[in-house]
Amino acid sequence: MKFLARMACIALCLCTAGELCALTLQYGKLFSVSAVRQQNGLPVLPLSRGKYANIRVLEKETFELLKTCGQKCTQPSGEGVVKMAEIRPAKTRKEMWIADVSFDEKWLITFLVFARGSGYDIKLPEHFEFLDSALQGRVEDLIETEIKNLSSQPRQEKTP
Repeated sequence: MKFLARMACIALCLCTAGELCALTLQYGKLFSVSAVRQQNGLPVLPLSRGKYANIRVLEKETFELLKTCGQKCTQPSGEGVVKMAEIRPAKTRKEMWIADVSFDEKWLITFLVFARGSGYDIKLPEHFEFLDSALQGRVEDLIETEIKNLSSQPRQEKTP
């Protein structure tokens, strides 16, 4: 009996330690999100660098699915429709942009973009992985096009 109690205590400690009891959600064959935890019966999406919410759920059905997932689960994907929700220059660094991209209006993913020579370096959130290289290419093209459009517009000065 003491052995079972100790094992239960060890399992509880491991689960509360974080990613050992985290789940991975796969969105069809398009992308995956890892390190989703459960806290008080509710899903908690991972934070990049411990403080940035770069992965967000946009619909209740997805949230409900995350509440009932085991260690690994799959959400049927839509058609892989990507839309630029917002793109803005970073306040902290020149030649850096923050791009919020929605996927089938179910997920909102934030990408960091840096100017590199004549192109751009697009950084994915640390718990996000593309599984479809064609989708990744479309997202990168969308972001680059939006940055070029943003850069070609004259900057608006704030008036007092």
